[in-house]
Amino acid sequence: MNNSIVQQWDEAVDKSSASKTLAFKYFGGDQEQLLKYITSEIGNF
Repeated sequence: MNNSIVQQWDEAVDKSSASKTLAFKYFGGDQEQLLKYITSEIGNF
């Protein structure tokens, strides 16, 4: 997994907090967009 966002989420112990942080950092706080992105990237793995 070379994708930094997916890697950070995958390595997180607390997925809920990681999702909030990553959504804020990369998607303007939109957790739904983060989930779509992660699902898309894992599907392409």
